Amino acid sequence: MDASHSTEINALVNRFAGHQKALGLSDARFAARYERYLGSHKTWIKLKDGTWPGHVNEQRILAKLQSFAGQLDGARSYDADDFLSNLPYVRHMNAQFERLLASPLDIRGLISLAPQGVGKSWWASKVMDDERESKFFYLRLLHSYRERGYQIACAILEKLSGQRPKNPADVMPTLISHAKALGEFVLILDEAHNGGIALFRVLKDLVDETPVRFVYLGFPTEFDVITGTNKSAIGESRQTLRRCLQPICDEFRDGVMVGDVEAFLAGQGFKRDGELRKVAREVQPYIAARYNLTTLASAVRSARKEAEDDETPLTLGMITSAIQSLCATSASRRATLQALSDSQTGGAK
Repeated sequence: MDASHSTEINALVNRFAGHQKALGLSDARFAARYERYLGSHKTWIKLKDGTWPGHVNEQRILAKLQSFAGQLDGARSYDADDFLSNLPYVRHMNAQFERLLASPLDIRGLISLAPQGVGKSWWASKVMDDERESKFFYLRLLHSYRERGYQIACAILEKLSGQRPKNPADVMPTLISHAKALGEFVLILDEAHNGGIALFRVLKDLVDETPVRFVYLGFPTEFDVITGTNKSAIGESRQTLRRCLQPICDEFRDGVMVGDVEAFLAGQGFKRDGELRKVAREVQPYIAARYNLTTLASAVRSARKEAEDDETPLTLGMITSAIQSLCATSASRRATLQALSDSQTGGAK
């Protein structure tokens, strides 16, 4: 065992233990958050108590710890909450949500339309974490709720009170009664498009009879279909939409923007500079055409694994290549495989 390596490993571990204390995380949670650098929970314990020699590969763990130090130095201790909070979508929603809460009672709703992977659910979970002691309620609507007003009303009632009346005729009156008793409260509806036009009917009754404010998080394509199916749907949806903030928040209907990609990559430890901005511009069309931040996160994981396997630093070029690979069309993947096959067989038919 190299004494200088051992000394550096122990020094880095002491530094990271201080970072763990500052974050207020247990050993298990700290190891889980930084698993790619620290290994398992058991490995982190061995590193901390100095019993790691003979249990881990010295050079490999040193390389990972040095990479972790570089990430902390470059990113100023960015963590998931930090960089996700800086996403343009999240900042935009925070501002709109404050508008809703400050609006007079004739304005009750906030409609946010964006495809999957933009950050809707994360924003909702963050609001709930920050407001866990107040009258904020979160409900994700299931596919089975589509056009089923009774099930939607039951789900909302259970979320607000834990109750579920046996008689279907009692559900809406009980929901309205309980909502009135709550006073002003906020209902955040994720995957709201799953409720169809029936959700708008339930919301109209709640808005008319109670002091509820609501946030509708849904897919733009589904929302357009629901609200434009026929004249009846158009009329019923408008009765609720007229009580919402205008205009509808659909700036992200085409997916993440360059700023979202830039913020996400900065959260991985890359310096915000011209190169990062250039890469963000290059890859944003690929990401927005697929699954947005979900695709970006998958590409970063893939590139990071490649870097760790090769014991080289993670680069923006690696991430770009991973994104292009993930977003390649079926035709281009087949062409690549065919070219590989031809090269191995000498082009024989």
